[in-house]
Amino acid sequence: WAGGIEQLANLLEVHLKHKDVLEAVMRALHNLVTGPQCVAECRTHEVIRKVMKVIVKHPVTQGIQESAFSLLWNITTAQEMADDIVTQDGVKRARIALNSFSETPDVIVPAVGLLRNMFSSPHQGRAASAEYHEAQGYKQLLGVLWTCCLPGEWQKTAAAKRYGEDRVPPEIFATPESTRVAEQILGALNNITTIPRDHRDHLAWLTSELAGRDACSNLRFVLQIHPKSAMAQYQGLSM
Repeated sequence: WAGGIEQLANLLEVHLKHKDVLEAVMRALHNLVTGPQCVAECRTHEVIRKVMKVIVKHPVTQGIQESAFSLLWNITTAQEMADDIVTQDGVKRARIALNSFSETPDVIVPAVGLLRNMFSSPHQGRAASAEYHEAQGYKQLLGVLWTCCLPGEWQKTAAAKRYGEDRVPPEIFATPESTRVAEQILGALNNITTIPRDHRDHLAWLTSELAGRDACSNLRFVLQIHPKSAMAQYQGLSM
């Protein structure tokens, strides 16, 4: 991969207006930037800065947002990169993407996966969580979870007609997309609960968001809908 990261990173700036090229370049980088051996190369060639520039340039292009956040999520397998992304507006960019693509699992999953890894950073996790909370981010995550993982009224009505009002098995509402979203959001929320307290109490902030009766019922229903996902069950019950 020596030299490849430099060449691909340069293409992100040269072809900033060319969406197809950008998407292809970021998918190629995704396969190169795994592991601690890539940290120096990514930093030297400013991969994070250049990807953030692409995200800002094309905020409503789904393919760009998906490939960009998938790349950043992959980069955070190296803890140093998670720290760098926090300090380079990673939390803000993920939050904006989740606002724009709140019903698009292909963007939601990598954007939340990135948040999840930033929250788990020993050095920048507190800062990432505090920034996200201040921007109503915890509420945003729960809203996306309810939207993507809970059935609509028409779905519940149809299921009641088929199975009977009190005999609807919750797992019939699960889809591969809802499972992927549930796994990442529950993982991100669980990571928030493990952030050590300083002058800020991240667990108390999250508990406040979950204090309402509807929130607790919704969370329980999400787990009932996805009983076959070991990750969703583990992350949800660990909370």
